[in-house]
Amino acid sequence: MDEAIATIRARRLTSHFTMEQVKLPLESYLKTMNGLPSDIVLRIDESLGEGEAGHTVPIAGKRCIVINGNDQPERQRFTACHEVAHVVLDLPTEHDNNGTQFVRRSHNEVLCDVFAAEALLPRRLFQPLVEDSDLEFAAIERLASDFMASLAATGSCFAEMCDRPCAFVLAQDGIIRYVSRSKSLKESGGWIAPGQKLPSESLAAQLLRSTKAAGSASVDAVEWLSDWKKGGFLLEEARHFPRWKETLSLLWFAEDRVPASDSEYSDDDDDEEPALKPLDGLLPWPGKSRRR
Repeated sequence: MDEAIATIRARRLTSHFTMEQVKLPLESYLKTMNGLPSDIVLRIDESLGEGEAGHTVPIAGKRCIVINGNDQPERQRFTACHEVAHVVLDLPTEHDNNGTQFVRRSHNEVLCDVFAAEALLPRRLFQPLVEDSDLEFAAIERLASDFMASLAATGSCFAEMCDRPCAFVLAQDGIIRYVSRSKSLKESGGWIAPGQKLPSESLAAQLLRSTKAAGSASVDAVEWLSDWKKGGFLLEEARHFPRWKETLSLLWFAEDRVPASDSEYSDDDDDEEPALKPLDGLLPWPGKSRRR
């Protein structure tokens, strides 16, 4: 099984959803899904420890999805959809429950995460809103609230569905654990390697070293993008969550386009206006243009 099949199966369950149904309480949300097996029941358990998101156990002929009642509501929803995926996709559970969500994830667990993201953020409802949004972290926060999903899941889907060159990066303990890139950034060769330390000059690394929880900055593209030869600066907005040791970054090029080459940003080119002038610490908002 691959990610495409997992996504298709999730879309079948939510093909009829409206925005009103997306916002239903968790138990009602699950019951609204198309063709969900009738023997699935939900139980919230506040006795589970930190790092134990949930699991599925057979109880009295039912498949009981047990969710950690101490988790945030958006994480509970993701966990429930992840456990539904194990049932619908018929994949065995391979949880390690050690709190390291982004380390050594098995193929089956990744497929269930893909399923859960599609179930929580149905593409046919989510993508039009992404296309109408400004390219900024505030848009991710707003959509996360609207869909009752985590910033991590929302940011990942936002970048993947965006029609502008951008990337969303999740780091844990200063290590890049997950990267989602838009199609246009992939096609331009923009690559950010997971498993590496955060670039020292990135805003994410600066937040990790400071007491600040959020910020915005401009960063030389070569800081983030591996083997990048086209020059330019990335605009970066980031959020740091000390409790979870997580840092989230949204990265994008100004003017909604990737620079053509190094020469486009060269100081030797006096005949043409550079696409993005060397920045002085002030971000060129309104670089947050919207695709019409």
